[in-house]
Amino acid sequence: MQLGELVAYLDQLLRVKEIEDESPNGLQVEGRAEVRRVGFAVDYSPELGRQAASDGLDLLFVHHGLIWGSLRQIRGVTLAYLKPLIQNEISLYVAHLPLDVHPELSHNARMARLLGLAGVGPFGSYKGQSVGVIGDWPGPADRDAVLDKIRSTISCDVHYLPFGAPAVRRVAIVSGGGAALALQAREAGADFYLTGEPSHSSYHQIKTLGLNVCFAGHYLTEKWGVLAVLEHLQAQGQVEGRFYDIPTPF
Repeated sequence: MQLGELVAYLDQLLRVKEIEDESPNGLQVEGRAEVRRVGFAVDYSPELGRQAASDGLDLLFVHHGLIWGSLRQIRGVTLAYLKPLIQNEISLYVAHLPLDVHPELSHNARMARLLGLAGVGPFGSYKGQSVGVIGDWPGPADRDAVLDKIRSTISCDVHYLPFGAPAVRRVAIVSGGGAALALQAREAGADFYLTGEPSHSSYHQIKTLGLNVCFAGHYLTEKWGVLAVLEHLQAQGQVEGRFYDIPTPF
């Protein structure tokens, strides 16, 4: 497949030109014209770039890319990040917020499926987009049962704040750094909120709200959308791809 064809397909699939973001989404680094083998990962790093070169990849698809805000200089750390891509003609495609908000392929939609939530819909506003999902827990449950399900399907290493009612009916989800959306989760009717990274500044707000909150890790809540895009492209027969699992402890 030609690089331009794959980029155009991904741009349309993920609506990258329609969504405002601090990351420039889409093709951040242009490599060789033909794409046969694609790697998928949560974060781009020089380690990943070198592994991609060793494995003979043509393109990397990541959630967290190389450029944030404006790129002013190509030296130091930025140069170290770029070198494996430029030297080996590997393209880098980034989908940050577009992957967070996609109705079917987002991390949040996929985690809602893993947890078996019913009646799932959008909630939570960020940069004009509904960035999270909320749904009904399947049947009566207490908060410990919800936590056990998260530990068995998403992350066994969690930080947990049991500040809400023991009984859980509605669960809200925002992957990654979503601690600041706890208020929006409670206002949307959630008894239990699942997100990624904990936040010192949100602790007392969450306690005051009376909300059960599980922090399951930024990385471990943001690999699901990347895996979903890989599965989608493979189902379409468009690329040969593999997922690179390079977790962080956060």
